[in-house]
Amino acid sequence: MTRKLSFVLGIVLLAITSRPVLAHHGGAAFDQTKQQTLQGTVTMLDFVNPHVVSLLLDQGVQHTLTYPNQFNLGASYKPIAPLLLTFGWTWERFHVYQQDLFVGDHGVTVVVPRNYKNGYTLRFGAEYQAIPKLKVRAGFLRDTSPSRPETLSPTLPDGDVWAVSVGAGYELMPGLEVNGGYFHAFYDTVSTPPGADAFPAIYDTRANIYALNVTWKMGAAK
Repeated sequence: MTRKLSFVLGIVLLAITSRPVLAHHGGAAFDQTKQQTLQGTVTMLDFVNPHVVSLLLDQGVQHTLTYPNQFNLGASYKPIAPLLLTFGWTWERFHVYQQDLFVGDHGVTVVVPRNYKNGYTLRFGAEYQAIPKLKVRAGFLRDTSPSRPETLSPTLPDGDVWAVSVGAGYELMPGLEVNGGYFHAFYDTVSTPPGADAFPAIYDTRANIYALNVTWKMGAAK
């Protein structure tokens, strides 16, 4: 999500006890609601009786998309020198997203109901310095989806999620590091309720993300 307006509400940096490794950090940020206007051309594919004239025409389409307010809160804690624990909470005011309205310049208008509610995400993570050059990482999250079963659509399938991730980073030389990670999401099964004005379906989704990157810090000490 592109953010054009954001401001930091507060940053807290505290150290506890006399040992420098026992410390925690925290911060918060808020993003204001914003709108983005999308424009494009739609090509109509209308499968009808060849003797019937279709009224659907290729045409330009405009859609205004509203991004919700978002509040982020995060904290980290280092109980011992090699172990870092992290926590994050995100709240999104998604009830502003009630529908997708596509307006064509040849008289065609398409409305896709969304009727979203507010949602939030909880994240927990840990990083452990196994050896001087190797860090191992793991985490999990719980995301409460803003979508409702009554208006869930194949165009934007969603649901509450449990997810886990693992990863590692290895320093090849000062300033040069290789990082890899794996993320798996278990979506709750969602069924369209009887009589709902939505495509009848059962959504049972899984998602996998693999990541690999190489980081080079210019000017790092040798």
